[in-house]
Amino acid sequence: MVTLHLKGRITENGRLEVELPEGTPPGEVTVAINLQHVPHTAAWEEIPWTPEEIALTLSVKAPKTGAEIAAMMDSGELEFRAWQSADIPDAVEWVRALRRGEIDG
Repeated sequence: MVTLHLKGRITENGRLEVELPEGTPPGEVTVAINLQHVPHTAAWEEIPWTPEEIALTLSVKAPKTGAEIAAMMDSGELEFRAWQSADIPDAVEWVRALRRGEIDG
């Protein structure tokens, strides 16, 4: 089995448009759709969690000591105001943009 990662778009009338690489053989395929943007008709609280978000939420990490946190801050590994460097004026909007996949955290 060969997996191709292609960019495409869904049209207003529900058609999927993709451009296949030259020489792609005809035959049956399985299509998985990864939506880049969730429609803004739903409140962000109503958007279902992805399996990755659930796994991350359920993962348990050992707590850090105060000295470990201070060392992380001194090294730049831990930054409390990462949302400001993303040119987003509000921390809550920064979290929403992260969930929508518009920025990297």
